[in-house]
Amino acid sequence: MIAMLAAGGSRRFQGAKLAATLKCSQKAIILDSYSKLTQLAKQINLNGDNELIVELVVILGGHQATLQPLLPTAASCVVNTDWAQGLSSSVKCAARYAQKKQASALMLTLADQVAIDVDDYKQLFSLWLQDRQTVASEYFSEPGVPAIFNDDDLPDFSMVHGDRGAKPVLMKHKSQGRLSLLPLECAVWDIDTHNDLERWEQSSYLIRNTS
Repeated sequence: MIAMLAAGGSRRFQGAKLAATLKCSQKAIILDSYSKLTQLAKQINLNGDNELIVELVVILGGHQATLQPLLPTAASCVVNTDWAQGLSSSVKCAARYAQKKQASALMLTLADQVAIDVDDYKQLFSLWLQDRQTVASEYFSEPGVPAIFNDDDLPDFSMVHGDRGAKPVLMKHKSQGRLSLLPLECAVWDIDTHNDLERWEQSSYLIRNTS
């Protein structure tokens, strides 16, 4: 299962940041990320060797009324009613949903990590297929999301509180030598403020025009 976390209140953005349109794709941030993850799920599901069926779910909350209409009508959405308690409530919501669906693994992603593309997600998935243990992106010399957790990892999310995401669980696995890491420096890009969005637009413009 893939869970895209999109439930935050975007306080620093002072509005629904995930509804902002990216110039590079002409899509709202939430739809841009959703489209990439949809491609990933389709590619995994088409590969019969994996013997996996991947469901994509969007965890909504603070700006549900604004964001849900931006997604395809067929999108699977779960509302985190505790979103105001911070990021931990969304990872717990995703973990509970994955357990309810009896998913064998859960990929956690953030809707505002705009620089990650389909190939990056595929690399993470391939590493998980290879090692079959918890897999995380590595940036700023630390593990982070996107990350993939096995079903027996999911109860660990009960230890996460406040505005912390999956980091405590990942650090626990790392200390126990049960974590595979994929260097993914592009994951440092996330959108919290209007300045972040402007810097990304400028950066993505340079990337497109120098590649």
